[in-house]
Parts: sequence; C-alpha cells; structure tokens
Amino acid sequence: MTEAGTLGTFISDADKYTITELTVSGPLNGSDLRLIRDMAGSDHNRQPTGGKLSILDLRDAFFVSGGSWYIESFSGLEYTIHSSNLPDYAFAWCPSLESVTLPKSLYELQYWSLHWCKNLNEVVFPVGVTKINSNNLNYSDNLTTVHLPSTIETIEDGCFYSATNLTNIYCLATEPPTLNTEFHNTNISNGTLYVPKGCSDKYWRAEGWSSFGNIKELDHVWYEMQIRVLTGGSVKYNDYLIAPVEYDGLTFNEIEAFDVIEGGSVTLFIIPDDGYVVSHVSINNNDVTNSIVNNVLTIENINEVKHVRVRFTDASSAVNETFAQHDVQVNTRDGEIIVNGVKNGDKVNVFNISGGMVASVRSVGQECRIKLPKGMYIVSAGGSSFKVLM
Repeated sequence: MTEAGTLGTFISDADKYTITELTVSGPLNGSDLRLIRDMAGSDHNRQPTGGKLSILDLRDAFFVSGGSWYIESFSGLEYTIHSSNLPDYAFAWCPSLESVTLPKSLYELQYWSLHWCKNLNEVVFPVGVTKINSNNLNYSDNLTTVHLPSTIETIEDGCFYSATNLTNIYCLATEPPTLNTEFHNTNISNGTLYVPKGCSDKYWRAEGWSSFGNIKELDHVWYEMQIRVLTGGSVKYNDYLIAPVEYDGLTFNEIEAFDVIEGGSVTLFIIPDDGYVVSHVSINNNDVTNSIVNNVLTIENINEVKHVRVRFTDASSAVNETFAQHDVQVNTRDGEIIVNGVKNGDKVNVFNISGGMVASVRSVGQECRIKLPKGMYIVSAGGSSFKVLM
C-alpha cells in the first residue's frame, strides 16, 4: 500500500470473510485496522464476525494517523497515530488469529494490543521491542511458546494471565527484563525458560522468572545489530532490504534490528539510489566509511551491541558531474590514484566523500597519477565520476 486507508479497495466485502492469510506492507490507519479486525473475527464494537483470518504478516507495515476509529475500548474510541508502537487494543478479542508477524521497526506493544487472542499459538517479538505493556497475551488459551528478543527490558502487569498452555519462553536478553506481572493460571511451573549462555543464575534470582520449573541455557549469547538507513539508498543483508519510506512528511521503516550470535559476522550491501552516493557510515558513532569496499561492509567477531548508521547524499553535491558509461579507467596502487584513458591536458579533480576538493591535476598524455592518504574519494575525469577506496 502507498496510501493509508485504502486496504478496502483491495479486499471486497465478498472476500473479506474468506481470506485466511494476509500480508500487508506500507501505511495503515484506523480504517485499515478496522477492516483487518473484521477479517480476524471481531468488529469495531467487539462483536464477533465471520472472519477467518488466521495468519497476518505486518513485517513491512507501519501505523499512521487518520481514518476512522477502529475499536471502542474500555477507555473510549481508539484511533491510530504516527507511531512505531503497536496501537492500543489493535487485535484485542480477535479469535481467528493464530499467527501475527509484527512490524519490524516495532518498539513497544501498547496496552491490550494482543488481548484475548485465544487461538494465538506462538509469538515471536521482533528485535528492537523493549517493552510489552499491560494485558498482552492474556487469555490466549492455545499459546504455548513466546520468543523475546535481546532488546526486551520490561513486561508489564496482566501479561500472560490465563495463557493456560504457556510452557516455553525463549528470552535472549542477557539481563532479566523487569517483570511486573505474574504467570497466574499458566503451566510455567512445569515449563522451561531458555536464556543466553551464562545467564541462568541471573534469571534464577530475578523476581518472577524463578517461577519456571526449569531454566536452561542456550548455546550462545546474542547481540542486537541495529541498522538505520537514511533516505537516498538502502541496505541489504541476507534476503532483507532496509529502505526508508517517506510518508506524510515523516520517515518510516528506516530502522531494522536483528540478533547476531556472539562471535558472528554480518555482511551489509550498501546500495545508493540513482543520483546518490554513500556519504557516511558509522558503527556505535565511530566512522567506518573507509572500510566499505565495493559498497560492501563486513562486520566480524561481534561481541557487543552494534548500531550502524548509513547516510547518503546527492551525488551532485559531492561532485558536479554525473555517473555515466565511460572509457576512462580509475585504479589505486601503492598510495596513488591512477587515471587512464583521459586526453592530454585534461583536468582530473578529486573530492572527499563530503564533496570537498582535495586535488586538481592536469594529465600528461593519457595517464594521471595522484598521491593521497588512505580514504574514500570521488574522482572526476573525462566527464565521468568514480568512487574509489585507497
């Protein structure tokens, strides 16, 4: 979807009670959420419908303001807002939902977002979620397993209440999250809590978590890898593409996070849009722009949380040339930029990645050599531009 409030133009009244699986990307507002709830067996007045939607994938969706109210809650009429959180009461009382893939840039579940979804069977919270607010995953009769990411910090009261078949929780946080709830009317006294390697003692001593009959350590520790991509390009890792979306004056889906096993490595493919170049890349606020080779950044031996930021800039602001097909060749060797295929006397300009000129030399014959320190440069020669790494 490119415009919030238009989901109903894709799904007719005749189809909405027959669809069992739905994947939505793009902006969603209250009107869209009202329709999804209707398809999942509960309308905006909390009355049952004939909806059969069981599998809902919102990985690439995000919530914006506007549209109609989507539910009348205990507090009144609920509307969506621009937010990276799952709205209050979003899927409360939706009986047909069995699996929900939550938005990848989610930070929090708001109050009662997944309340009384009795047929949910397994929930995986995306990396980046730090808080689960009150009364989520309660009265979920078929819920057996919950996966909590390394970023989880707080779980509020009423969560998991009367999830009678809940027996397994995987929690990848190395510090036990603050648990302001109790596992009333669950089966966790006979269940298992799985925690990172070396963390079981912490969980045994942590209030609430010691209620589990078994606490087992997994084989590894996981660390959050967070990627933030500013507009002008995208970043690809594995089969996922992080590409910011501008909507209604705001930017969405520019942040994505995932967990990496301790000692593991990640390869990022940094892809500028047409007319843009990479201007700055940092890891935990340390500039690593010069570590990029052929638009690839590899981060090895990960043993801490990593926050990667990627910024692009308009190529015309770096050099007053366009990238084009050309006969000119640019190479680097022994601390020199070597330009071949230019005409005798042609000017070769070299800019740093921020657009500042660092050298301007006229060629002798068809070759030009420029000695420069290590770094990333843009070379303008023969009417074309090249990005090189020394």
